Formats: sequence, structure tokens, C-alpha cells
Amino acid sequence: MAKFDFADELKILDSTIAEQKATKRKILQDLDFFVLDNSIRETTVGQLRGHTLENKIKIYQETKKCGFDYFIVAAFNHMTRVGDTFCQWLKDNNENRSNMFAFSEVTEGIKNGDADVKTLPVGLDKCKTFGIPNVVLELDLADPKVDWANKFTIDDMCQLLLKRLNWCYENLSSKSKVLFNFRDLPFAMQTRDGACPCSDCCEVFRNFTKPWMGYLFRRTRKVSS
Repeated sequence: MAKFDFADELKILDSTIAEQKATKRKILQDLDFFVLDNSIRETTVGQLRGHTLENKIKIYQETKKCGFDYFIVAAFNHMTRVGDTFCQWLKDNNENRSNMFAFSEVTEGIKNGDADVKTLPVGLDKCKTFGIPNVVLELDLADPKVDWANKFTIDDMCQLLLKRLNWCYENLSSKSKVLFNFRDLPFAMQTRDGACPCSDCCEVFRNFTKPWMGYLFRRTRKVSS
């Protein structure tokens, strides 16, 4: 029977761990990181008081000092909020908006189980108004208000995303950066018996040649019925 040398086994294990660490470290060193700062928008969440225009401008100036290149500047809806006023200030002061993003819904609403695919989302319309060329398109893949089986399928969602993407290139900028934000991925996976519905969406854009960006997965968010 061969003699088991515990010390030698530890050396082999340590060597293997060291090699794996080196490999992972090399991968991190070669990654082209993309940092999208959300301080201007997200710092309003959970606050007792809303931002003023002066607050927005000050936060914007501080984030620029950090050396960030990409900023989320607003989340638009049908109301005129301070984010709108701030974006108008950016436009009036000729601030470089080429690397600025704004949130927009992918559809204007759900009615009778079907998504509104004809109406341009107000977020995209305001991006055009304020000259914000880059968009975070927000969508839910397990919204219980949607009849996914009969009226608006995952394939329909993929085609709607493609439609919105092309609209951005045609109306905002030929170099628009677009991110798809899957807000409810964990719940969508549960409703599809473990199958990931976003993989269907990803497949549509696998060979897409235009310079779009990619996908976001946020914290768990359940859409109420």
C-alpha cells in the first residue's frame, strides 16, 4: 500500500489554489470594465425630501471629479420632475451628453393582457427632447398582468426590444448605447420552470451587428398583479 504523505498533498493543493488565483487575477486585469454611475438618480430613493435642481447639479459636479465617464441622469415618466429640469439645464449649458443615460420603460402599458407596442414610451421621447443618446430600457418578463401564452409572448417581447433598439439608433444616435434591464429575472425563472426567459431575448441579439451594449440584472423585484 502506498504511503499517504499529507504534507505533499497540502503542497499540491496550495499550488493548485495559487494557479487558480493567478488565472482569475489575470482575467480581472484584462477585463474592460464599464462603470455606469447612478448617483444623480438613485440618491433620491428612500429620501424624506426630493432633490432640487441645485442638488442635481452639485451631485453631477462631484461625480465628474471621481473620473466617471458614464452617468445615469434621469428616470422619466409623464410628470415633469426635477430630472427633466436637470436635463434641460444640461442641454442649455451645452454639457457633453454623449455618455449620459436615462431610464425608459420598453412599453407604455399593459391592457387586457397585451402590451402597448405602438405608443412610443415617454422615456424615449424625452431622451430625444433633451439629447440623451443612451438608454436603459426596463422590462419585466413575469408581469402577471401580461397574457404571456396567448397575447404577448416572449417572442413578441424580443421583437419589441429590437424595435426599440432600432428606434434609438435612428432617432437618438447611430452610436447609442442601450442596456436591457431585466427587473424580475428570479420570478421569471420560477414561472418558466427554471428556464431562463431572458435567454430567448439574448438569442435574438446574438448576431446583432449594431453597437448596442448589453444586459442588466437588478435586485429581485416582484411585479404585483
